[in-house]
Amino acid sequence: MPSVREIAKHSGVSISTVSRVLNNHKDIAPETRQKVLFAANEIGYKPASQKAVDSKLIGLVYFSSQYDQQIGAYDATLINGIMKGLKEMKYDLAIVDISQDKSPDETYTQFFHRKQLHGVILRTTPESKHLAEAIANEGFTSVVASDRFEHPNVNYIGYDSSSDSKRAIAYLINLGHRRIALGICNTMTDDHIDRYEAYCSALSENDIELDDSLVIRLISDIKSGESAVNQLMALPDPPTAIYFTNPLSTLGGLRRAHELGINVPNDLSIIGFDDSDARHMAYPIFTAVCQDAEDIGFRSAHWLTHHLNRTGVPKKLREAKSTVFEVNQTTAPPRKAKP
Repeated sequence: MPSVREIAKHSGVSISTVSRVLNNHKDIAPETRQKVLFAANEIGYKPASQKAVDSKLIGLVYFSSQYDQQIGAYDATLINGIMKGLKEMKYDLAIVDISQDKSPDETYTQFFHRKQLHGVILRTTPESKHLAEAIANEGFTSVVASDRFEHPNVNYIGYDSSSDSKRAIAYLINLGHRRIALGICNTMTDDHIDRYEAYCSALSENDIELDDSLVIRLISDIKSGESAVNQLMALPDPPTAIYFTNPLSTLGGLRRAHELGINVPNDLSIIGFDDSDARHMAYPIFTAVCQDAEDIGFRSAHWLTHHLNRTGVPKKLREAKSTVFEVNQTTAPPRKAKP
């Protein structure tokens, strides 16, 4: 097991400085603290408290008030993949809300060691991305699931849905649709920014003016999809197609259209977004931009545990996978207006 002396040699500071950093003394320059913590994590140093209990725990970490908002259908699928990914190396999973009991006086590394965590999978929002960067700068073994980062120290795996979102809107336009609505998440993560920009770009390239009344901001649930259909179909000139960027709002939109007697796809085309196999649980099976949340969870956990055990995975994981656009039963040319 690496010693304080080895950390000092690796980081280029004195043993006493390393000791002060590891004991969280305040009279340490931030750059020195970061350098020592990074070196300690890089060579696999563990405090005595963690050596005494070999917990083999990986943390799935949420940040602050986003905890309640993020635990949903997507995360259930993600966790299923994480559990499969941890199985090979026989790790267990702990779900951690970092706001619960992290002391302002301790580093993230010290907090994770106190929780007996060997590594962490992070779930971020736009408000918490800087915290993932801070953890990466300390060198604690971590990977962000379902987000992307420019910061070179952050490991991540996620999806880039921009090309297929644009393809989906272009597909509707090629079918003859001009009034195309967008039901998009009200939390503008990088993923949803991609989808919004793809929507705007596809309209612009086909000389269709953006109509703000056709863009509905939604929370990610079934009721929001229902209310979006109510709002959109009550317009004087309602859309002939809707792209929902979340599976639950897609299901809600389909259900409400059925309740209103709107025939999908003959009266209204709907394209949704799917993280797993929700499209096959709906009737009709909805056309969708598809990603695999379970695979993201599996690959996050697989890379993390193999990296911890130094078993042949790359030192860094920085991957944006491509989505798939799948045409099913909820899209058709718009019904011709009656003369």
